Amino acid sequence: MEQIAIKKEIKALRNIGRNGCIYSNETPGEIIPFVDCFVPGELRVDLYSREREINGTGNTSDDWDVDECCARLMIIPFEQTLQGFRRAYRLARMCARLPRYQPRLAFALR
Repeated sequence: MEQIAIKKEIKALRNIGRNGCIYSNETPGEIIPFVDCFVPGELRVDLYSREREINGTGNTSDDWDVDECCARLMIIPFEQTLQGFRRAYRLARMCARLPRYQPRLAFALR
C-alpha cells in the first residue's frame, strides 16, 4: 500500500515539470506544496514561496525577490532508489510543514 502511494508521489513530481506547481489536498498520492523535482536525484523545497503564502503576501506580487528565493531554496539530494526517494521526500514533507523558515535548520540539513 505504501509503495503505491510512493509511486503516485513520484508520478506527481514528474508531472510538475510539465504542469507547473501542484498543490496538495493532503490525500495519499498528492505532493506537498512547494516541493518539486526538476533534476534527477534532487528534491527542492521552496521555502521563500511558502513563507510568502503563510504571511499572506502571495506569490504573484511585484516585490518578488529572486535572490532571496534562491537563498531560501533547500535542495535535498537523494539516491535514485525507492528507499532513497522515500527518505528525501519524508524530509522534504517535514521541512515544507515547518511553521516558519528557520535558517539554522537549513544549514544543519546541508
